[in-house]
Amino acid sequence: VLGDVLTSFTRPAKDALYTGCYIFSGSFLHQDAELCKVRNSQVVWVILALPYWFRLCQCLRRYWDSRVTSHLMNAGKYGAAIVMSAVTAVDWTHHGVSTYMNRLLWCSFFIATTLYALAWDIRMDWGLFPNEFSFLRAEQNSHMYPKSYYYVFVPLNAILRSTWAFNLIPVESFASGIGSAMLLFG
Repeated sequence: VLGDVLTSFTRPAKDALYTGCYIFSGSFLHQDAELCKVRNSQVVWVILALPYWFRLCQCLRRYWDSRVTSHLMNAGKYGAAIVMSAVTAVDWTHHGVSTYMNRLLWCSFFIATTLYALAWDIRMDWGLFPNEFSFLRAEQNSHMYPKSYYYVFVPLNAILRSTWAFNLIPVESFASGIGSAMLLFG
């Protein structure tokens, strides 16, 4: 449970890291916000990936102890989040990748990771499609809430699942006028 809670605090952790740097480096005295952006660029992704690393290790341990393959699939969800964090931490344009390809890379990993987590929620956690591994159902075809609620929960979950990766994409990507509205084609 602690690992799940920590994964929800990635944005506050990122903000706390930047704020700490800004205050303790004295950047606020000189209005030098750029100093903390440079210092934190590689550190931020490690901090954001740590909760996912803890959950990945928990899932792998559960698989090791039980040999139930659903734990490996759950580990894949957290592994994908770690890869997403790493992909967004690297400025691929410094490695010869065009800005367009850099954004395409971000968006591809963002979409794949979000769809993986969404599918996991719908199938495994909520049990909307019958299987032997669904966690929150007492028995087959019983749900925690009335079935009609899920018509609201699924799209809401898709929207909320989509917001997490925006914490990882560098703010500079949204800075250019119309390009801010169209991350991929900006």
